[in-house]
Amino acid sequence: MSILRKNRYRALDGWRGIAALMIVFYRFEGLAFTSRLDFVRNAYLFVDYFFVLSGFVIAHTYFLRLRTPLDLRTFMLRRFGRLWPLHAWVFAFFVLLELVRLALGIRSEAGASAFTGVRSLGTMPVELFFLNDFHFYAQTGWNLPSWSIAAEFWVYLIFGLLCLKARRLIVPFAIVIVPLCLVLLRELSPSGMDVTFNYGFLRGIAGFFVGFLTNRIWNVEKIKTLGSKFTASLFEIGSLIVLGFYVSSVGIGPWSLLAPIVFAPMIWIFAFEGGIVSQFLKTRWIKMLGRLSYSIYMVAFLLEIALARLTIGIARRLGSDIVVSVDIHGAQKQAYDLGLPLANELQLLFYVALVLAASRLTYRVLELPARHYFSVKAKRMKPAVTVTEAVR
Repeated sequence: MSILRKNRYRALDGWRGIAALMIVFYRFEGLAFTSRLDFVRNAYLFVDYFFVLSGFVIAHTYFLRLRTPLDLRTFMLRRFGRLWPLHAWVFAFFVLLELVRLALGIRSEAGASAFTGVRSLGTMPVELFFLNDFHFYAQTGWNLPSWSIAAEFWVYLIFGLLCLKARRLIVPFAIVIVPLCLVLLRELSPSGMDVTFNYGFLRGIAGFFVGFLTNRIWNVEKIKTLGSKFTASLFEIGSLIVLGFYVSSVGIGPWSLLAPIVFAPMIWIFAFEGGIVSQFLKTRWIKMLGRLSYSIYMVAFLLEIALARLTIGIARRLGSDIVVSVDIHGAQKQAYDLGLPLANELQLLFYVALVLAASRLTYRVLELPARHYFSVKAKRMKPAVTVTEAVR
């Protein structure tokens, strides 16, 4: 079968699930040994994997299909249906937490009351409607990971408009825009690629169009296979070694800006699905992680806030203050320490299990029905094909 006919990249889907799981480890606020590993502390870079993979897959699926304004409308409707419903539900839970804080008169650690500061009423529509990448506010404080979802949505629109109006110029555009965004981030961001609400849109554009270019190369070049299973396995393992070394050592300096470039060859290699690592990525449990990846990514922050506040609150009622200050990339951040290394590790495992259980629920109850609903809506937008048109 020609690689151009490939319908789904199952190994890359598996990587999507693993990347989402790494974000879960990164989110954990407890002082577990695992969460202090350099690889985990730098796991924020796996958001760039999502951007690059998105560009790769969207290019594969839609690059030749977006030809009319109706195509663009149905494309954006499907993308909206993929991203917004779960985002809206998680946002609603954050609003519910603020209502509880308001009713009970609970203040934050910094002394802020409910619906003030980064969670003021003014920030609500900005975050809810994917506007939190445009600096209307310095930061919104609801579901923090939503900045990347907002970036994806608007990059989809840019891609769709380019397909519609300037398809032949997309490759030159991508070749220019990627280094331009990275240079701008180098000049504007003191923390390299570790940007969210401020310059996250540039981060999303760079990652998406690196993925787009990777897909174009993957489709037009003469290599149809990486060779034998042994050779493909060497490529896969080699890419993992490079990735592991890069993520563990890069921190938040200027070298972190190369994250999309580092992820691109890994995605190119695993798109062939020829080695033993790819076979592992297509196993039942890893495929499940891939399916749940969006839910995992979106609920992890909410559950970590709830778990951390509950744990700290219980400890204080028992007369113990478990909050500690830790140095992460030269900045002091708050964490909590249960006192015993094993207890911290078990807390981390409990948190991961909680996220997976909640993600399975949101996937079944929210994601799948929403996808189906918007898919039906998109199909109904397509005009019926007459017999004459079918013959043509």
